[in-house]
Amino acid sequence: MVTVCDNKISRVGGTARIISFPLGKPPKGTCDFATEECLVECGDRMPNFEPEHEAYRLVCELSCTEIVSILEIEVMSAQNKVLAWFPESGDCPAALTDKVFEIMKGLSIPQNGFTRNKRLWELSHSIPNVKMVLTEEDETKVRKYRKKGLVGLPDYYERRVKIFNFETIWMCGGGSIICGCGSVESEDFISEEDCGVCFKLERGCHG
Repeated sequence: MVTVCDNKISRVGGTARIISFPLGKPPKGTCDFATEECLVECGDRMPNFEPEHEAYRLVCELSCTEIVSILEIEVMSAQNKVLAWFPESGDCPAALTDKVFEIMKGLSIPQNGFTRNKRLWELSHSIPNVKMVLTEEDETKVRKYRKKGLVGLPDYYERRVKIFNFETIWMCGGGSIICGCGSVESEDFISEEDCGVCFKLERGCHG
């Protein structure tokens, strides 16, 4: 029997829990849908570490039921009971789309995250407690997809992502990573935050 003591799929990220997979194109990483610009600006700048490989291995090898049980326990240890998918590293590869979707459906906890996997993003819209951001570098596609859900336009120079929440726009990031935990800004609000705090305040991805 698999227990949370035996495995660590998520890790602490600010006041929430996050899941990170290895960066880069397969077989080195999990970024099936990465663009050349993304690979240069992000994938080649940040090294992969053991936790990313371990999380990916466990998601590949364990059953959805086992993964859901582990994640539910891990997230309960966080200050804010939120799970963020790929805010710092990696993505859901095409071959894991259905499995990750089943895991998301099985979790009772609030979830958010960033992905370039358009099919996963579209599937996630059917889950009430999941808010996934589709990362796009093409502004034409951003304008198209923002009508369907959350879309992120990365700024590699500022290390931020502009999140389009339908008609509302937020800026997230500003640190060593492009998407995820960092400062979130609106016209009347600037604060050092993370996914858990944004969920609590209903801002950013959770707005």
